[in-house]
Amino acid sequence: MTRTDAPTGDWARRLVSVTTSRPWVVIGAALLLAAAGAVAAPLVEVDARLEALLPEGTPQLEALAEARRRYGAEAPLYLVVRSSEPAVNRRLARSLLDRARRWPEVVWAIAARDPSFFRDRALLYLDAQVLEDIAVAAEERLEWERCERSPLCANVVDEPPVPDLGRVERELEALPEVRTLRELMGGGDLLALDAGSAEQGARTMGELCSPDGTVCVVQLVLRGDPDDARYARQAVAEARAILSAATPADAPADLSLAVRGRYGRYATEQDAVERDLGRVAAITAVLVFLVLLAQFRGLRALALLAVPLAVGAGLTALAVALFAGPLNVVSAATLVILFGVGVDFGIHLVTCYGGLRERMDARLAIEETLRSLLPSLVLAAVTTSAAFAALAAGRFAGLGQVGILCALGIALTFVSFVLLFPPLVIVTERAAYAPLVRRWGGAWPASWPRPNAALAILAVGAVAGVLGLSAVGAVEFEYDLRELGPEPDGRVPGTGYGDALLGTARSPTLMLADDPAALERAAEGLRRMYPDGLVRGAWLITPETFVPPDQERRLRAIARLRATVQEAERFADDGWRERIVRVRGALAVETPIGPDDLPPWVRQSLSERDGSFGTIGIVYEGGSTSDARRMELRAERLRQWQQRFPGVRFASQGAVLGEITSQLRADTPRIVGLALAALLVATWAVGRSFRSTAIVAAPVLLATGVTAAIMSLAGIRVNLYNLVILPLAFGVGVDGAVYVTFRILRSGAPLAWEDLPGTARAVLGSTLTTLAAFGSLALSESRGLASLGQLAIIALLATLLANLVWLPALLRRIERARGSSHGRNGSHRRAP
Repeated sequence: MTRTDAPTGDWARRLVSVTTSRPWVVIGAALLLAAAGAVAAPLVEVDARLEALLPEGTPQLEALAEARRRYGAEAPLYLVVRSSEPAVNRRLARSLLDRARRWPEVVWAIAARDPSFFRDRALLYLDAQVLEDIAVAAEERLEWERCERSPLCANVVDEPPVPDLGRVERELEALPEVRTLRELMGGGDLLALDAGSAEQGARTMGELCSPDGTVCVVQLVLRGDPDDARYARQAVAEARAILSAATPADAPADLSLAVRGRYGRYATEQDAVERDLGRVAAITAVLVFLVLLAQFRGLRALALLAVPLAVGAGLTALAVALFAGPLNVVSAATLVILFGVGVDFGIHLVTCYGGLRERMDARLAIEETLRSLLPSLVLAAVTTSAAFAALAAGRFAGLGQVGILCALGIALTFVSFVLLFPPLVIVTERAAYAPLVRRWGGAWPASWPRPNAALAILAVGAVAGVLGLSAVGAVEFEYDLRELGPEPDGRVPGTGYGDALLGTARSPTLMLADDPAALERAAEGLRRMYPDGLVRGAWLITPETFVPPDQERRLRAIARLRATVQEAERFADDGWRERIVRVRGALAVETPIGPDDLPPWVRQSLSERDGSFGTIGIVYEGGSTSDARRMELRAERLRQWQQRFPGVRFASQGAVLGEITSQLRADTPRIVGLALAALLVATWAVGRSFRSTAIVAAPVLLATGVTAAIMSLAGIRVNLYNLVILPLAFGVGVDGAVYVTFRILRSGAPLAWEDLPGTARAVLGSTLTTLAAFGSLALSESRGLASLGQLAIIALLATLLANLVWLPALLRRIERARGSSHGRNGSHRRAP
């Protein structure tokens, strides 16, 4: 690695000449591009859905896309009523239902699932052979009774048993379809229908209320897509207006109303992300301004930094708006990253120029600044871009988008600073000249660190680094997505309404079939695979759950049994008559169930958008959709189902998290390894020395080890947000190490310790600005973004100490070793 002390060509002079011959033209063109980026920036959308973190072509994404095209009822909106007075809750739920049905966007709405339709047709779900067996037994008993009562007839056979009409109930109870119906109605006897007493607070069958009546729900299915942020916000606003209008003046003191479901959740998350980005941008700007104000003198230096930075950010925003599409929740922080990282180029330029300008005129100072710093700036741009580009090596689209955009943005910002710095200096100096760099009290001791102190620092750092790197395996991954969302607010009402949804509060997986036969074959296969079900109660619903097959044969058996029972009532004893009365209502059914006969909430729940019926099913599974471990198992289970039942696609929102975490865990070693490899290769390509590459890499490895140790001790986990900080910390660490090493080491000459104070000051300022940008994320509502900021503070502080304390100690030991070599050999050895 060679420090350049004299011009090696006139490229710097030509660059300064070209860019300063018409400085206002160059600056004006750049500002126009920045303005275009500012206009385009509001057009950049943020997609807060988890699906946006997966690459295109992922099977689960394709299944969800198909579900959105074909199915409209996957994401109900719920109006939740909660108070200690059940009667008030029920009355208010009915009022909300009436108001909701007048909302044009509502496809259907219910506050209860009326069980009478299925009570009246319950026997149509029994196997035809069972019905025929009971009918035969009833006929044999009827014939025996007739003969027994006729003086002209003598029974020559033994008395047949009384028909076991109780078998009807037992067989119904055993049917998975009937168990599902009962679960959807909140339990109870499907034939007897013990309605309960609403006055006493007991839930009536089918009512969407908790068992004690303290929570009631109105379920709505809307026409629009819950993943359309604009529509979701409008829907939530309208739903809240309905709640407000329906609230009675004499409402109980503990009454609370809430909008829940994916519409509300997505709108809330989207709003939180946008609030976070706005707050973070403002805090970052203030913190960076304060750091720069402490570093430089007056607003002129800030202008030299702000204009190229704005141009680089504007060009990046323009590129995002034109080519990138919506940003995901991770890449949404791209511009904040660029703000903190991109300004580093300017800090080094202004610091170096400010020191040279006090000894020479402006043009010469600019040329010497470029000659002196450009190799370091190029290496910093290449290494940082390479570290971010490594994120795109994995299949996890969340980090891949960050990597591509940040690599592009850093390259554009670097070009902006190199091209705009000379004309900006010339233009601002014409207005007024004043020193750029603020003088700090005291000077960096030229003799620091002393050899003995350097040895101690090296030893402590080496031990800390080795121990830290050994702790990398102890750093855990965050599997609970709830820990990454906004902090739960205990004051938010209506959060515990699962008991009121009567078996449908679990996580659904949609079954999307090409034809009804394929759907029912898959359903039957799943029932054989899981004879006890995936969850207790209703777990698998298909059209045949409500529209049983072979109904004509069942109707004939029912008619036969009905006629026999009607006549047998005249002869029945009390025990038989009691059983007859129990099934009499169910025997009245004379017509089959057709899709058009079903209650609207049933038909709409299983219909496609075009109204067709028969190719949509639902599997309800247990476990929180925020539990990544469970969702990984679900994603794997769905892949197995897909292979076994190729005529059906399985779409699950929860499985998306499983796909994300499995990809992220698989990608993490590759991403981290490639980021380090890219940094080392880029460093070697510029320095052309393995020894210099090792010197630059050493503090990065030390900082990585210290960061891992702190994460392990503090219980900080890697997650899909904060993983992005690792390549950034590598890049910032290499940049600082490059600047320090380039400025101090000289080939075949004593180390230039006189350059360390200015270089250390620039490294300190650039690292602090990056720290300010990312540290501000620690104040985010989103705990995922906050974890990114917290880890950034740890990693960047470790990087700063490694570059400004440990690396100078390493260089001091290299200097001592070089001196010993000089004394033995009488000649200089070539420095790295």
